[in-house]
Amino acid sequence: MLTRIFRFFSIKSLFIKLIVSFVIVSLVGTILSGFLTRDALSRTVGTFLNTQEEERINKIIIDYYEEHGAFDNFDPFMDDVNLQTRNGLPPLPLITDANGIVISSSGNTFQVNDLFDNFSSIEQGSIIIEYQGEVLAYVVRPPNGRGFNDETDEFLTTLYSSLWRGTIVSLIISILLGVWLARQLTHPIQALIEAAQLIAKGNLQQEIPIRSHDEIGELTATFNQMSRDISQAHEIRKQMTADIAHDLRNPLLVISGYIESLRDEVLKPTPERFEVMHQEVQQLSQLVTDLRTLSLADSGELPLYQEPISVAELLKHTVATYKQKAAEQNILLDIDTPHQLPLIHVDKKRILQVLSNLVSNALRYTPNGGRIRLQAQTTHSYLQIVVSDTGVGIDSEDLPKIFDRFYRADNNRAQDTGESGLGLAIAKSIIEAHEGKITVFSEKGQGTRFDILLPLG
Repeated sequence: MLTRIFRFFSIKSLFIKLIVSFVIVSLVGTILSGFLTRDALSRTVGTFLNTQEEERINKIIIDYYEEHGAFDNFDPFMDDVNLQTRNGLPPLPLITDANGIVISSSGNTFQVNDLFDNFSSIEQGSIIIEYQGEVLAYVVRPPNGRGFNDETDEFLTTLYSSLWRGTIVSLIISILLGVWLARQLTHPIQALIEAAQLIAKGNLQQEIPIRSHDEIGELTATFNQMSRDISQAHEIRKQMTADIAHDLRNPLLVISGYIESLRDEVLKPTPERFEVMHQEVQQLSQLVTDLRTLSLADSGELPLYQEPISVAELLKHTVATYKQKAAEQNILLDIDTPHQLPLIHVDKKRILQVLSNLVSNALRYTPNGGRIRLQAQTTHSYLQIVVSDTGVGIDSEDLPKIFDRFYRADNNRAQDTGESGLGLAIAKSIIEAHEGKITVFSEKGQGTRFDILLPLG
C-alpha cells in the first residue's frame, strides 16, 4: 500500500495528481457521508415511525378497553395493524394484560415466557399502556429489534436507494468538477513553464495573460514583471557595454593619435600635448574607478567607513570646494541649515562624493546669475539634505531615467564636459548603501532639486 502511495506522489504530471486526489477525496467523502446519513436516517426515521405506531397502538388499546371493558375477541385491533408472522413467530407485536398474559385474536391466552426465552421482565423492552393511573397492558417489542410493521422497512429501503443514487451522482459531479478545477490550476502553470523555457532559450520578453486574481494570478503577474525586468536589464547591459566601449574609445583614440604622431615625429613633444594625454588618462582612470564603485555597490560589498559627523561640516566642505568655480560663473552658492542638527553616522568620503556630484552638475546646468542652495533638516527618523538650483531643469521624459547608468540628458554637452553618465548612478548606490534614499524633482526652465534622506542614529 505504501509503495503504491509513493508511486503516486512520484508521478510527474501535476494534472494527474490533482485529478486522482480529487477523485479519492470525493469518493471517501461521498461514501462516508452516505454511511453516516444512512445510519442517521435509519435511527431518526425508525424512531419517528415507531413512535407514531406506538401512539396509534396505545390509542387503539385504550379505545377498545373503554368500549368493551376487557380484551376478549380482540380481532379489530389485529386486523387494523395488519400483523404478519415473522420468522415463524406468532403475529407481532404481542399485547399482554397487566399480569403478563398475552391476548390473542381468538381469545386464547398463553404466557409470554412460552414464546421468548430469558424474557425476565415485561417492563424492560415493552411499551406500558396506562389507563386512569394504572397499568392496563404491555406492548412487547419484537425480539429481533425491527419495527412494528413492514412499512418502516419499506420506507427506509426506498430512502436508502435514493440516497445511494444521489451519492453516485454526487461522485460523478465531483469527479467532473475535479477535472475542470485541475485544468484551471495547471493550465496557467503550464503556460509559465513554456514561457520560462522560452526565456531560457533567449526570448526574454514574455507576457502571459492573467486570468484570475488569486495566488496563480499573482504568480503570473510577478512572472510577467520579472520577464520585463530581465528584458530591460538585458537591454541596459547591451547599452551599457556600448557606452563603456564608446567612453573608452574616445580617450584611447586621442592618446593613440598623439603617441603615433610623436613616434613618427609628425608632432613635437610639448608640455601642452602631454597635458592633453594626461587628462585623457585621468578620464580613463576615473571611468574605471566609477565602474568599480558601481560593481561593489551592486554586489553589496561597497566599503563604508562610517563615523559620527556633523552634516553642517559636510555642506561647508562642499561649498568651500566649489565656491571659486561658482564665483567665476557668477552663481550664488550658499547654505541654509538650522544651528542644531544631530550627528549622522556616514562615510564622510562617500557622502562628500555624492554632494560633489550634485553641486558640480548644478554648476554645469545653472546659468550666470543663478543660485545653488544646500539645505539640511530633520524629518521623522531621517536627516534630509536638499541640493537645489535655478538651472535649466530636466525634461519630464528624462526625469525617470536620471539615475540610470550612462544616461545623459544632453549627450552633446556631456561629451564636451567629459561627463561619463555614471555620477548620479553612483550617488544613488552610495545613498542606498547607507540605507537612505535619493529623489529628484525638476521642471524645465524652473530648476532642479535633489532630496537625500539619511537615517538618524
